[in-house]
Amino acid sequence: MGEVRIKELIKSFGNVTAVNRVSIDCRDGEFLVLLGPSGCGKTTILRTIAGLEEPTEGEIYIDNKLVNDVPPKDRGIAMVFQNYALYPHMTVRENMAFPLKMKKMKKEEIDDRVQKVAKMLEIEKLLDRKPKELSGGQRQRVALGRAVVRNPKVFLMDEPLSNLDAKLRTYMRAELKKLHERIKVTTIYVTHDQVEAMTMATRIALLKDGELQQIGTPSEIYNNPANTFVGGFVGTPPMNFIEGSVKGKTFVSQGIEYDLPEVRMEKEKVILGIRPEDIKISEEGNIEGEVYVVEPLGYEQIITIKIGEELIIVKTSPDIELKVGEKVRISFNPQKIHLFDGETLCAM
Repeated sequence: MGEVRIKELIKSFGNVTAVNRVSIDCRDGEFLVLLGPSGCGKTTILRTIAGLEEPTEGEIYIDNKLVNDVPPKDRGIAMVFQNYALYPHMTVRENMAFPLKMKKMKKEEIDDRVQKVAKMLEIEKLLDRKPKELSGGQRQRVALGRAVVRNPKVFLMDEPLSNLDAKLRTYMRAELKKLHERIKVTTIYVTHDQVEAMTMATRIALLKDGELQQIGTPSEIYNNPANTFVGGFVGTPPMNFIEGSVKGKTFVSQGIEYDLPEVRMEKEKVILGIRPEDIKISEEGNIEGEVYVVEPLGYEQIITIKIGEELIIVKTSPDIELKVGEKVRISFNPQKIHLFDGETLCAM
């Protein structure tokens, strides 16, 4: 079992609160991603789980055992760092074997484990090389291998792919996901990259300024954002937000009047959220605007449309030919509209 429970965690550094009353349950065998911008507290949470930081308040449980006062080496965790943390004077074999030697395991068992894990990660041919002779992707595999040989209850990964180029990062994402499906070890993974989170996670815990904003599956986070921060952080390009009011069933903003399906209220401050892919450019559209920017990407194009004082981003097919200054009409997918309270910024 590798269940991890974080209960009311607070971590302060002097007068700065890096983590503010965060509670998260990570289920056994889950791939949980801690997602958020730099400085949101995600790495601090990871280091607290590992025992590298001490909680100011709150409790950390691993397998239902309180581990606040348990040394890192006795928590049953293995950590993979951003910079690989390989010993440069050791071979790949020696790097992978090192944590097992520290446990004073028998040489035969160490050799067997290293060989099996090296085969699984397809690095058998690298076992006698030193880290300086390896590419970034190979070093990352070795760092993973050194963690896997320990048979931990929990993997903790701190932005392990951030030093790789874009192509290799995509490849290693798939490899990590395949590895997790094979060994099914509970994994808590830190990243600021929403694509990594969306493609790899069982669930995502999205953080901002040390506070948990929402936790859910990638689909839940994407389709039902809890607030405007979540809606704007997840998705590329980000969700459009239009400030206005609702009168009866009509949303009213500068340049936009839109009838909302199944909504009837009187509210002065409302934010309408709509994702770029949920907006259609067509002659039948009920909102008129002017093409402001055209960004062709080959497989799609991003169009910015000016409507009154609003700039609305639309993701559309590359087959639609548009020029800056051209008048166009757009329509929103009524099933994909999100309404947020204009004061709390939370979903309504």
